[in-house]
Amino acid sequence: MHEIIDKLREKNLAVLDGKTGINFRLVFLLSLILLAQGVVSFAMTMNQGLELWGLDNKTAWGITITNFVFWIGLAHSGTLISAVLYIFHQSWRNQINRAAEAMTLIAILCSCVFLFVHTGRPWLSWIWMMPYPNQFDLWLNFRSPLFWDFIAIITYFVVSLIFWYLGMLPDLSYYKSKTSSKIRQKIYAFMSIGWIGSRRQWQSYLKLYGIIAGIATALVVSVHSVVSMDFALTALPGWHSTIFPPYFVAGAIFSGSAMLVILMNILRYCFDVKDFITINHIEKLNKLIYLMSWIVLFSYIIEIFGVFFNSDYYEQQLIDIKLHSPIFWLMVLFNCVLPHLYMSKVNRQSAGISSVISIFIIIGMWLERFNIVIYSQKNALIATDTIRYTPTFIEVSLFLGSLGLFGVLYMSFIKLLPLIPTWEVASDEKKLRNNMPNS
Repeated sequence: MHEIIDKLREKNLAVLDGKTGINFRLVFLLSLILLAQGVVSFAMTMNQGLELWGLDNKTAWGITITNFVFWIGLAHSGTLISAVLYIFHQSWRNQINRAAEAMTLIAILCSCVFLFVHTGRPWLSWIWMMPYPNQFDLWLNFRSPLFWDFIAIITYFVVSLIFWYLGMLPDLSYYKSKTSSKIRQKIYAFMSIGWIGSRRQWQSYLKLYGIIAGIATALVVSVHSVVSMDFALTALPGWHSTIFPPYFVAGAIFSGSAMLVILMNILRYCFDVKDFITINHIEKLNKLIYLMSWIVLFSYIIEIFGVFFNSDYYEQQLIDIKLHSPIFWLMVLFNCVLPHLYMSKVNRQSAGISSVISIFIIIGMWLERFNIVIYSQKNALIATDTIRYTPTFIEVSLFLGSLGLFGVLYMSFIKLLPLIPTWEVASDEKKLRNNMPNS
């Protein structure tokens, strides 16, 4: 065990203090380019307004809201891997939970970009989303989805941030004296807040860590349920299905797990951590993806069945539009057909095949959000309200910019903070309680 931990600590230090490889630099450069063009598109939007988008007075929600729901979905699997599997004492989470939690935090930040920019005046967003006393006794519209999203997301972000930070405390205390960077030493010393690894500290630490894990587990379900109910406040067809909350939660875990598989494969090959992030981790994530694909397929079937069961003309018309759309069938192909390749153990354990399937799943889940957000607005209750929405280059650029933001922040996390948690790999909770190690 000591040899494994020493090797892990050497690997973490090699990632932190070592020179970046060509693969890392290429990914970081590409992310910077995408981020730069996204910033330009954002500045143009702030300067000229939302008229640069393909929206009009009948299509208020374009692919910006599609992207918002997409990024919130990607944020869920990080908390699932960390919190839920910790509660159920699944030891295979130990090597990947910190990278998963970082994905959660960064994906939430990317989603907030679209939440704020969609208001048209982000610098005034705090007035519309945050309840505060004022001299005019004016308050927010508490029935607004904008307020729901703000409260749900800020709660999810804060709890996830605390959970991520708590998990790093023992490692920060250890690496503050091992890293060669003077700046990093000061940062780690400040962030470790006097951790010495005493028995009393470990006892309090594990209790608090378990409590935060329980809170985070509840938030996995609640946050995306709130996002799904945003749609129910309008009269448009297609947005009133009672299956939406579990449907959105399952889809979020589905897409987030696919993103996590891609990130894990990138980390394994770019930083040579195959001895710690093994093919066993990839296979277990692929099994979770396969399970979620069945739940997503069931949701698709129930949604169509419910529409024809209630005999609502507008709902049936919407389903007819979807069934004749190539986007819908691409969504079904990527989300419900391709995951069946994971019935083969060879495919589940193949880094290349699993990465390709995961990329298609992420594309399929984006198409699913596009179907939900756009098609209902295309099939309004009044015939004259039927419109043709086409995303503009600026809208697409903002999405590409969010991908760049994710890449830049994730690459920065890898180089600034320990990637694989040492204390969780060293021993499970029971051993820590019986023999508290010193940092």
